[in-house]
Amino acid sequence: MYFVIGLALSTFVLFVISTQISLYNELSSERFRFRYFELRDRLAMMVVKGKISEDSWEYKNIVDSLNFHINAVETMTIWKMVSVLTAYHMSPDAERRAKQRKIENEEVRRLMFDFLCVTKDLIRRNSRAQIKVIEYFNTRNVKPKPVVRHTVSKPIEVIDRIQDRMNALVPPNVAFA
Repeated sequence: MYFVIGLALSTFVLFVISTQISLYNELSSERFRFRYFELRDRLAMMVVKGKISEDSWEYKNIVDSLNFHINAVETMTIWKMVSVLTAYHMSPDAERRAKQRKIENEEVRRLMFDFLCVTKDLIRRNSRAQIKVIEYFNTRNVKPKPVVRHTVSKPIEVIDRIQDRMNALVPPNVAFA
């Protein structure tokens, strides 16, 4: 009898813990989603105020990126997100496009800087354990067996590239809070 009561109590406690973890993850996803919504709203206000054109490549690409990230926060796995970012940030075509398209508007540059900050925070939040495991294997020169088809072997390098792109958006005399 005590065994059954203990088993029922343990099951209930595990259910409560599981529910709390699930709710925390949901709230965390919503937090990032609303940070992207805020960026999209700022961009829309720039269009309303006439600071950028709705037909400009900046507006179209940034809105597409923000909408993608808003949807990807909840449904996309971290490895898929890092793979997409790696493919973009490590491709020579992206380097060429980045050199051709300069963002002249200071407010749009600030918005892009904030966008990259949110994305970097999301990647760091969702992949803390994966980054630590990869760092451990890299420092020990141990090569783990690839389990996932599209693994990213150097997520730190991707994050560093994102940080470099963020720094390129910021003029030397501007400080962001």
